[in-house]
Amino acid sequence: MNNIVVMPNFKDYSTKEDTLAIKNSKLLWQTWCKKYNHDFLSIEDPICSFDTVVPQMQKMWVMDILDDNGIEYDQILEVDHDTYPTPNCTDVFTLSNREFSAALDNGFGPQLNRLMIIFRENFFKNDKFVSWDTYFNSGFIIYNKKHKEVFKKTQEFYMNHRKDFAVLNKADDLNDQTILNFVLADMGFKLNVLPRSFNVLDLHMERFFIPSYVDELGRSIDRDRNILDCINVFHITNGRIRDEASEYLKKVIWKL
Repeated sequence: MNNIVVMPNFKDYSTKEDTLAIKNSKLLWQTWCKKYNHDFLSIEDPICSFDTVVPQMQKMWVMDILDDNGIEYDQILEVDHDTYPTPNCTDVFTLSNREFSAALDNGFGPQLNRLMIIFRENFFKNDKFVSWDTYFNSGFIIYNKKHKEVFKKTQEFYMNHRKDFAVLNKADDLNDQTILNFVLADMGFKLNVLPRSFNVLDLHMERFFIPSYVDELGRSIDRDRNILDCINVFHITNGRIRDEASEYLKKVIWKL
């Protein structure tokens, strides 16, 4: 039974085609899967209207979608459609230890902590586990069938508390990531922390795309060498540079 890489790519009915960046993400993951003999699936049909469940939250139904369609799998690697493996990306399934696996979120810490405070003070009052030191990014996660109840409880939390959170947050943007962090910890599941190179976000990501240069002391900084040496997966959340960066990865780094 094969492992499977699943890319949630839910479209509303007015969407005609993928953006360039999403096309590149699909291509690089398909190429990576062929290298390691894993299956790849892009899920595009939403489970319901986005007014009922926002797209980023519909990711939490991936296991249900696979099971309902009779798709067999051993482990699932769920990736956002703005993630991009490099040619040197190792077979991360071998690092999971068959536990829920993810990389820590290296995004904007103060905003992340603000969300954690809301959850800790209002929904998970006895929580002692989720903090900036343990908070993972949900754009790149590995799990298997023993985690099904985690996703069920994440779905239930969203449906039961979306309106409550909107009042506390002053905006209705409750998504999967913070819920998943707290539910996983609350249920006592182990988090297998992957190296940071499997989910390189924001400022770290942008700095790796700075063109090669020679510094004031004559030392060479080689962009391509640094990407290949250091990065397993880029997570390019910045839409301003996503097309250009993903094209660079496809044509220069992967040579596709």
